[in-house]
Amino acid sequence: MPLLAFFGITKSDDISKLFEKSNPPNSVEFIQNFDFKILILPTQNFDDCPGRDTQFERTIETRLSDINDEEELGLQVLFDTTQSSPRNFADARTIGSKKGADLVIWGDYYETCGPESQACLKYVVVKEELNIEEAKGKSSIESFKSLANIMQGQLQRDIDYVIHWMLGVQAINNRQCEVAKVKFEKLAQDYPEKERDIYLMLANCFLLGEEYQPASDYFTKFLSIDSIHEQNYYNEGRIKHYGGDFKGATLDYTKALQDSANDASAYYNRAMSKFYQDDFSGAIADLDISIALESTKEDAYLNRGSAKYYLEDYDGAIVDYKAAIALKPKDPSGYNNLGAAYFSKGNWVKAIESYTKAIELDYDRYDFYFNRGLAKKEHENLIGAVHDFKIALNFNPNAPEVIENLELVQEQLKEQVISANHH
Repeated sequence: MPLLAFFGITKSDDISKLFEKSNPPNSVEFIQNFDFKILILPTQNFDDCPGRDTQFERTIETRLSDINDEEELGLQVLFDTTQSSPRNFADARTIGSKKGADLVIWGDYYETCGPESQACLKYVVVKEELNIEEAKGKSSIESFKSLANIMQGQLQRDIDYVIHWMLGVQAINNRQCEVAKVKFEKLAQDYPEKERDIYLMLANCFLLGEEYQPASDYFTKFLSIDSIHEQNYYNEGRIKHYGGDFKGATLDYTKALQDSANDASAYYNRAMSKFYQDDFSGAIADLDISIALESTKEDAYLNRGSAKYYLEDYDGAIVDYKAAIALKPKDPSGYNNLGAAYFSKGNWVKAIESYTKAIELDYDRYDFYFNRGLAKKEHENLIGAVHDFKIALNFNPNAPEVIENLELVQEQLKEQVISANHH
């Protein structure tokens, strides 16, 4: 039987795609190095608060200059007294960009963080591809009646949170999930209100490392805190699918669809989970809906064609494969599968033509040469079949199906030679 090509839930989607449906989207774009520049700007002050000198900025600077953090993060801390206080997050980001900073931190009095007796720590990530909780934040600082309250109180706690969050992000960036686990689980203990985001980050890390069980475990913890959104079941379904729990993935996609009946991606993904359970009729039913909702998705047609192929509906498969080719004519997978459908109908000529087109688009796929070799073998072009099988072996020397068919055809050729000599 020819080898089919099909699209599953591709890992090229990466975690940024995996969590694009999260609410809110606490995904992280990963960076390649961590020479982290932090700019501290003067604290916002008001005329009705004269003479209140809390050394807010120096407290931040002292905390950020800790030698351990400098070593782990490569921190470069700058306190710029020449700048005026930022008016808002956008203003802070503009100032930080001019100074080449990654993160801007400053304090504010009488803001929206709490009563007038409280202050507010604010931070904003300058480069939007770096993300700490949607790239900006602010948190209440406990009532400060004295400098000691700021030096040892909530301000210290808030700065610690920002720093250790970035240490966890750095570990994820380096695919050091166990290190990230230590950092983030420590945060979860100290900041239980942040558990939701922390568990999502850890699921993120283990998924990227293809460690599906811990990824699923952390996402389950995330769901125990925030299970009200259909997007969360959608993401849990993807994690289970990656880990090979196709039945569990199917159940999660079904839960997601209860709240979002028009989600083409959820129907598509559930179809693929059914596909892997050999429920081809169920896969076709879901792909019918997915295509009705989003008719320009090539892989939906390709996979529906493959489900029909396995149900021996070769004419239906041909229709879907041609639709996939029309949407993406430079993708060889459609031509390869079209060749398989023609092969199964006994149309060797059209099968060979389709496989040849697939090879023209991607000449280093052993399965394409193997499939064309099978068609040539059935079409009694044994020399052509040997040629294709040998090329397939160059790309995949240990493929048993290729070795077996090559030996079989070579034996047939020997028999032909012997028979010709006897006559």
